[in-house]
Amino acid sequence: KIYIYPDQESYVKATGQPAWSGGVAAYDQKTIWSFPREAGFFDSLLPHELGHIIFREVIGYRQVPLWLEEGVASYLETAKRYGSEKIILTSLERGTFIPFKELNEIGPAELRARADVLLFYSESVNLVSYLIEKFGSRSFNELCRKLKEGKSLDDALSYSYFDIRSTKQLGEFWEASLNDKLKKKSKTIL
Repeated sequence: KIYIYPDQESYVKATGQPAWSGGVAAYDQKTIWSFPREAGFFDSLLPHELGHIIFREVIGYRQVPLWLEEGVASYLETAKRYGSEKIILTSLERGTFIPFKELNEIGPAELRARADVLLFYSESVNLVSYLIEKFGSRSFNELCRKLKEGKSLDDALSYSYFDIRSTKQLGEFWEASLNDKLKKKSKTIL
């Protein structure tokens, strides 16, 4: 079911979501709540919220870090997926990048209070993109299967990826790849 409120104010009041939210999904109910916006509903918001429902259909109701949940949902938004790298490289240059260790600990309550929500989503989708692009969709599918079987994220990563033994190591590899891209970008500008 998809419920569309007449405006953002009605949506926020009815759902209790933060003002920056454009929609929310309840995967256990297979329901989405949103409101009409100028653009992006069919290209961005709807695929994102459906992504939450589909991801939970695949892995079940296992506890996973918010970056993984939001990264998978955001991966279905083409613009967000391809625009994330520029946002992240800029944040690295400015010193506002959210380190993986911190990203991995952000939950829904902390996200509501953060000023850098766009950066959180950009890093989340970039991390999921990194896993899929570097190691292939087959390994990512295996990761999801292992999560559904009840494995912890660390165990699911080590079963699914030959090179990655833990979330800590995933963070190190991902951050190293971003720093390499930043160095290449700097060399290109010079």
